[in-house]
Amino acid sequence: MFSLTRLFATALAVSTLVSALPAPDIAQRDYDDEIKPPRARVINSCFKKDVVALTFDDGPTEFTKHIVSVLARHNANGTFFVSGAAGNITNDVNSKNLKAAFDAGHQIASKGFSNQDWTNLSESELKDDLEKLDHALKQIIGHVPRFVRPPKGVYNDQVRSVVYKNKQSIVLWDFDSHDDSLTPYKSEQQYVKLAGAKPKNALTLNHEILATSKQILSSALKTLEKAGYKFVTVADCLGEKAYQ
Repeated sequence: MFSLTRLFATALAVSTLVSALPAPDIAQRDYDDEIKPPRARVINSCFKKDVVALTFDDGPTEFTKHIVSVLARHNANGTFFVSGAAGNITNDVNSKNLKAAFDAGHQIASKGFSNQDWTNLSESELKDDLEKLDHALKQIIGHVPRFVRPPKGVYNDQVRSVVYKNKQSIVLWDFDSHDDSLTPYKSEQQYVKLAGAKPKNALTLNHEILATSKQILSSALKTLEKAGYKFVTVADCLGEKAYQ
């Protein structure tokens, strides 16, 4: 049995050992969190129920007018993530088609001007790329978008930091029509599967620049309408403003 003297000595030794251990560097941890630059949100899905946000990438193109016409027949709104270079936004016909889409109630969002992989650009290059398209859209529709989509959905912390400083958020998708890799029939079947799965909502990826998207749009709208969905813009499905 330990005497009181030995018990006290043991407790003192343990206390000394604990005090000798290095303390967690709480101040440094807090400092690291403090200096970490703010980053843009990354949005993968809608918030509202029973809605589908159809998005179309890489326009405006010769198909823009047709897509707007088909959407109108179904009382549907969509979101166009436009690219300055891929969509040749400075072309008079394309810019007029884009303005017509905006005037019809569709949302216009950004993929930057050059359509390059944003992770391969420096911070200043990406800033210039985003601002160049913002300026072009301001001239065409009178507004600067609050939402952007990185080419191929690729981003990193630097991208998020630049997008945040540009007062914008990143929007991806939770459903890919694969209109860039499948035949029109197989792409249509992707929408049939989506309707059959009955998700509470969907944020879809389509490519305005491809004829496939033009060919399957009416069928996709009918399929989703029968499943009880309404078609809204990305901003509407999030309950937020579309423009700065």
